Amino acid sequence: MSSLPMVAKAMRTRDLSSYSLANLVMANVGNLVYAVYVVSLPLGPVWGLHAFNGVVAATMLVGYVRFRSAGRRSNRSGRRDHRHDGAQISRGRTSAPHTWVK
Repeated sequence: MSSLPMVAKAMRTRDLSSYSLANLVMANVGNLVYAVYVVSLPLGPVWGLHAFNGVVAATMLVGYVRFRSAGRRSNRSGRRDHRHDGAQISRGRTSAPHTWVK
């Protein structure tokens, strides 16, 4: 449960730059190895804990790869990637809340 704020912030801001790809991959590989043990146990609380852990790790890995590649596409085209500064592009706002694009 302690990872919920971390995941919520990462998905809200789409900024996973503080995470390492190697760490996220290792966490997912570890969860897969541990799953071999968990499925040998009778159905119980450990299944729920492992399922939560696996979903969180997989979500973070997918988000890292997805948002990193989306940022690279935007930066290659010469445009600034506004997702990281809270800009509301869809409403015509730039990164400064008081400046409007016409």
